[in-house]
Amino acid sequence: MNFASYSNGDMVVETTCYPENRGRMFYGLKANGRPFFKDKSNNKETPYYSINVEGENFKSLEGEGIIIKLSNNEDNGKEYFFSISKMACNTELFDFDNDKVFIKLTNTFINNYYDFRTLRSAIIPLSKSITDDKYYYIFGFVSKKWYSLSGNKFLLQKHKFETLNEYEDTNTYTEQYIESDDSSEGYQTSCFQTVNGLINCFYSTTNYNKDIFYNILKTTIELSDKKVISFQSESSIVVFNIL
Repeated sequence: MNFASYSNGDMVVETTCYPENRGRMFYGLKANGRPFFKDKSNNKETPYYSINVEGENFKSLEGEGIIIKLSNNEDNGKEYFFSISKMACNTELFDFDNDKVFIKLTNTFINNYYDFRTLRSAIIPLSKSITDDKYYYIFGFVSKKWYSLSGNKFLLQKHKFETLNEYEDTNTYTEQYIESDDSSEGYQTSCFQTVNGLINCFYSTTNYNKDIFYNILKTTIELSDKKVISFQSESSIVVFNIL
């Protein structure tokens, strides 16, 4: 299930099915406890909403949810539910009022240089304004470059959303990113923003001796001045040779 809350305190939970299908089902409550959605057949309040995803790309398995705003201000600051599936499936942007869902493959969302491999990613809004007055979102995940012989890497990207109708063909990636120096171990990460605006992320890596390290990364909202503190784990990777 993917959970997200709006700026006014309303909340929405998305559920997906396994095996995967086209259905997306939601449960929502307003901050005052009343149902979030409206049944368009009778205009009555309801906490339930469902929609089917059309087209060839419809796979979505668990993932992360967040509420986003468009940076072009064409909709007067309206908020939308956005979800990122685990593994290389879909990113999906929902317009509940108009019964629309906008889809982009996750590998395309991260700019097609990488093969998205995350089981648990991290996406957070930047709470401090940027000089260009846009809405930015930090996305942390584990991936592998298509053309690289090295292993998985932890990556941190900055995204902004400009449009709904052209979302599938519009790049949200801002060309700013951080990549871990060592290969990532595990397929999950966690990020948050501190009260003074810094971005902190937690992820694990492994070295050539198969030692596992826990890493805490600190960086600015511009994804500059990266600092990493690493702690070696008592666990290690065991390789079995089958004769």
